[in-house]
Amino acid sequence: MGSRKLFLFVIAVVMTLGLCLVAWAQSPTYGLGKTPTAEEVRAWDIAISPEGKELPEGSGSAKEGAGLYAQKCAACHGKN
Repeated sequence: MGSRKLFLFVIAVVMTLGLCLVAWAQSPTYGLGKTPTAEEVRAWDIAISPEGKELPEGSGSAKEGAGLYAQKCAACHGKN
């Protein structure tokens, strides 16, 4: 009977440790970094839809924007 109790104790310990690890893994912060401010999130939000609704008011052409595209966009989206 002693070995059965030991076996059950070991299983209980392993399950408890497993549950603790699962709970820790589901924690929202992992103890790293910081929550960004609304201003930081707005600065990172540079997505522009195909319709161009997110673009600022103004005018321009593809030729006029080619330098800007080469500087800010081509690294990820390619030359063309």
